[in-house]
Amino acid sequence: MVQRIFTTAGHALGGAVANVAEIINPQRVILGGEGTRLGPPLLDPFREALQRVLVRPVDQAIDLRIVHTHDDTWAHGAACQFLTDLFRGPTAHPGGL
Repeated sequence: MVQRIFTTAGHALGGAVANVAEIINPQRVILGGEGTRLGPPLLDPFREALQRVLVRPVDQAIDLRIVHTHDDTWAHGAACQFLTDLFRGPTAHPGGL
């Protein structure tokens, strides 16, 4: 039962990431957070779905990185981006912010 939940979640996440990657064509995708500590029960279905949905093979299309971080790591990145934009000033943004 639990394995089926992880498999379903991994497939859903992989499919969603692949769909977004097809639209914006990133060079790298970084998957992080405490959920990545589940390892193969979640990440194997994620990779399967990513490979299935992407037009090009994952190895050629995206540099996939799995990082084991805490759930608050995104907040640090968001704060850094905000401060960078704040101190860059209004000239960096056409028409103000």
